[in-house]
Amino acid sequence: MSAVVFDAATIVRDKHVIFDRLSLQVPTGAAVALLGANGAGKSTLLQAMLGHIAPTGGAVRVLGTPARRGRRTIGYLPQQAACPAAMRFTGRTLLTASLTGHRWGIGRPRSADRQAVDQALDRVDATALADRPLGRLSGGERQRVFIAQALLGAPALLLLDEPLAGLDPAQQQSLTRVVCDIARASALTVVFSLHNLSALTGAFDHRLELVDGSARLVDNHEPPDAHTLDALYGLAPRFAEAAS
Repeated sequence: MSAVVFDAATIVRDKHVIFDRLSLQVPTGAAVALLGANGAGKSTLLQAMLGHIAPTGGAVRVLGTPARRGRRTIGYLPQQAACPAAMRFTGRTLLTASLTGHRWGIGRPRSADRQAVDQALDRVDATALADRPLGRLSGGERQRVFIAQALLGAPALLLLDEPLAGLDPAQQQSLTRVVCDIARASALTVVFSLHNLSALTGAFDHRLELVDGSARLVDNHEPPDAHTLDALYGLAPRFAEAAS
């Protein structure tokens, strides 16, 4: 069974058709890099998977059922994950509040909550960061904590919207490897939105390329062709000059 299926789905946002009769399948357990230029529809595609944008035609199915809001089987990291006020909290406080904030009253976290927080932090190699205020962490360290937050509850699908924005190349490579290793170790399906092509690594299984309102899933070992590079990032002329 595919983790995500778009079946001739038409996706409209702000009265504009972003995808017209889109059909694609994301394999279960795959680490997928979602690539596209600004405005290509990367965030829109993720919002459709989350059930925040319903198709006006066709269907979107996630984990075997129609996409809908509020599914605990989906972990999600949006762009700009934390507000400035949250920067004084430690990572452990943030994760614990994510687990217990829906409960009435104030009390100590349960043993199961503490264990779940510890496991999520350990999965992204962030245990040593857990008790430091978020505002004192580097951008890459904060993103590890936020990804740990998205992993709470052991989701089957993890959606990350531009998690590498603002990180230096070394941090980008490290964070990408951590996420892809998690996907392989636990059969977790990951869709990882990227803008910078230089952040793409061989750790991904597939690329999902958004070009001219269409989406194409390709094996990540297959190099992008000149047309795709030009459509995604305007790189084809540069590549052609380098080859001449």
